[in-house]
Order: sequence, then C-alpha cells, then structure tokens
Amino acid sequence: MDLLTLWSLTIGTRLVAAAMTLWERHTHAARGRELRVWSIAYLALAAGCTLAVNRQHFPGVAGYALTNVVIMLGYLLVLQGALILDGRKLRYGVMMGLLLALGAAWFAAGMSLRTSFWNHISAAPISMTCGAAAWVLYRARATRHFRSRPIAVSVLACHSVFYAGRALVLPVLVAVYGADIVAVAAKVTMYEAVLFSVAMPTSLLAIVREEDRERLLMASQTDYLAGL
Repeated sequence: MDLLTLWSLTIGTRLVAAAMTLWERHTHAARGRELRVWSIAYLALAAGCTLAVNRQHFPGVAGYALTNVVIMLGYLLVLQGALILDGRKLRYGVMMGLLLALGAAWFAAGMSLRTSFWNHISAAPISMTCGAAAWVLYRARATRHFRSRPIAVSVLACHSVFYAGRALVLPVLVAVYGADIVAVAAKVTMYEAVLFSVAMPTSLLAIVREEDRERLLMASQTDYLAGL
C-alpha cells in the first residue's frame, strides 16, 4: 500500500472510533464524560492525519507544526479520559500550555530542523503521553481487577515504545543505513497507526462495558431494600 492509502485508512478508522465511542454514551451514561473526551480525541487525531497529508501546502513549518499540535491534542485527550476514569483530570490550561510550547518549539527550530523534528523529535511527546496514559490505566483503582484493562494498557504501552523508537532509535538507523530508512519507517508507522486506531478505542470501550456488566451483576445479586 502507498502512504496516501495508509493515511486514508488511519483517518477512516479514527472517525469510526469517534462515532462508535460517542454512540456508547447512550448505554453507558455513568462514563459519559470519559467517552465524550475520547471521542473528541479520536476526531482530533483524524484531523491531525488530514493535516499531515496536506502539511506541505502550508508556508514554512506551519503545516508541520499545526499537524503535530493537533495530533498531540488527540493524545492528551486520551490521557485526560484515562485520568477522568480514575477520578482525576489534567487541567485544560496546562494542556493548552503544552500545546503552545510545542508549536513555539517548531517555529523556533525553523526550516533547518524541520526534517529532524518531523521524523524524530515530534515522536518524543507522543511517546511520553501514551506512556502516561498506560500508567494511569494500570494504576487506576476503578479498573484494577478488570480483564480488559491489561489489553488497553498494553496497546498504549506498545504505542509509546514504538514512538520512543522513532525518537531514539531511528536517528541511529539513519546514520548507519542512510536516509532511505526513513521511507521504510514512515510506512511501518502508518501500519502501526491503523492497528492502534482500531485496538485503542476497542480496548477502552471494553473497560467501560466490563464495568457496566459488573454493576448490573452486583445489582442483580443485591437486595434493593436491605442492601444484602
């Protein structure tokens, strides 16, 4: 498959994930806030991928910077949903500050470092955010005993490790094998992105559904009046 087809698949799967997650709010009202945040996250990731396809139509580094910022917004919202699931949250002011700092770093680097930022440096904050989301889900008290939790943690952790590889290992591979390895890494990244776009929403929805089933099971085994 060519890169454009892979980008299109990634955008499509993230739009489907957003619609599916938003629809789940009708049947899992107790987790409506988390589901809403995650659906917005998938829309942001889809918008970031759309910008990535058209990034070269913007002047200078503007397209690259905007793409990176919008994609990072999506990942930060995934983290936010995980935090809300655990009864916490990241202040949106802090989130906006991080995004503004990321955009400023792009423009400070300028055209001379555009390739390095796009291929390597921009992967670092994505890796750290996904790693933080995996850690939050792993430590979350509300989901600690759910069978679906390890799957969601593994998906986010693997995505974090993959992007850590782009940030730390890919520059070494480029130095050893030359710039042609970047094209291979780009295609591998897109394959991984499609898998992640399917696995992440599915595993997060599995947690919400398992929690709802457990609540219904507890209600069916408990006397409404006596609480026994």
